[in-house]
Amino acid sequence: MTIDPLALAPTKVHITTSEGFRALARESKGRNQGPSQRCLNNLDPDGYHVVLWRFLHNDVEWRVKWAVKLVDRDEPVYVLMDNSFEAFYAYTSLHECA
Repeated sequence: MTIDPLALAPTKVHITTSEGFRALARESKGRNQGPSQRCLNNLDPDGYHVVLWRFLHNDVEWRVKWAVKLVDRDEPVYVLMDNSFEAFYAYTSLHECA
């Protein structure tokens, strides 16, 4: 049996703007994972940031791996961040993959 890898690809993805990413970073203070100040200082102000994966962490929050757009970089950097469920859904939006 052959499995088409595209059949396993997600059809929707969560994204946020730099403003939303900064809000999530503020909310992540005091949690185990969050972006460095250097990362926050270099966010592309017009960039969008994409959730690569997330999982339930400690039964109280999402642990999220982000692809983050920085100024003057074509390739994203990858950041882990822990956020409450409420903050995650408040600052991200769900989009169809093209």
